[in-house]
Amino acid sequence: MGKESINLVLSSNRGPASLLESLHREYKRATRATIFVAFITEDGARRVLNGLRRISRRGEVRLLTGLYQGFTSPEALRLLLQAQKQSGGKLSVRLSKHPGFHRKVYLIDKRNTSILVVGSSNLTGDGLTSTGETNLYATLPNTSMALARARKQLHSEWVTDTIPLTDSNVSAYAEARGKFKGHSPVSKKFLLQILGRETSPPPKNPTVYRWTNISGYVNEKTTRAVEENTDWAEFDWYADGDARLYSVGDRLFILDASNKSNTRLKYARIIDIVETPTRTPDGQWFVAYKVIRNLDKKLNDRIWGELRKIGITKTNAGKIIDITDDRRDLLLSVLRGLKATGE
Repeated sequence: MGKESINLVLSSNRGPASLLESLHREYKRATRATIFVAFITEDGARRVLNGLRRISRRGEVRLLTGLYQGFTSPEALRLLLQAQKQSGGKLSVRLSKHPGFHRKVYLIDKRNTSILVVGSSNLTGDGLTSTGETNLYATLPNTSMALARARKQLHSEWVTDTIPLTDSNVSAYAEARGKFKGHSPVSKKFLLQILGRETSPPPKNPTVYRWTNISGYVNEKTTRAVEENTDWAEFDWYADGDARLYSVGDRLFILDASNKSNTRLKYARIIDIVETPTRTPDGQWFVAYKVIRNLDKKLNDRIWGELRKIGITKTNAGKIIDITDDRRDLLLSVLRGLKATGE
């Protein structure tokens, strides 16, 4: 594989080279934005919000912040929460589960290239324009492996180490912050309560169960793109536009209809989730899984009869369905009652 073309610029955050001006220029052509910052103020949020709204109308915006030291202002969070609601979730805001979250990363995706900014600038008035900040700008082609790895790392943190921004946690944070007078350090105990971690850490494998389907074979170009961007040689995988709904460790009931004359049911665990640098003929999101239980025979009328008892029919089986606890137990019961192979 040839050398990647990456352009690096170290900026002193002054005038036209300020982060604010740079973001304003990139907004015009951006199709997606990912921003991970430790601190956000109302002034900083207002300066970038119109641009982020424009991007969300064309694509997707992910904004992750934290509550470290109680610096982020509740007013900024309320502004962002309102924008999130108005966008229907296309401008999505989350809170890091880590009380010491201290990232400053900006990733702006365009049609052919992406701009990755890493440095000292938070989403504050000073952070966006002060000469006291320094940021490294990397311009990368969307085929870049380095960009793919950065996206994968950011996505992994987004889906596993965050909680949604809600009215309730904004109110709880504002109340806790008020007790500590302005943005002086907020007690770690209060932050853990707000982030839902005050009693015990989350379980090692918080598991979500979903019914999904595989309806056919992927394009050869897709296969090559996945092979170039993953190390999935030992795993099965499939294209899934809704992969961002999943987390590693979730369980899938997979209706494998790639062979229409021999539809099979698999029970599997998600091993990895990847977004390819560029869109393939089968999309840009892919899920690797490991089969836990695999039926030895195709689904016959008797099995479909069992599945109908829990609301899964031949009509809706091609859709993604969240599996509630009662459905999960019945599905596992169906699987246990059939001859199968696997772990």
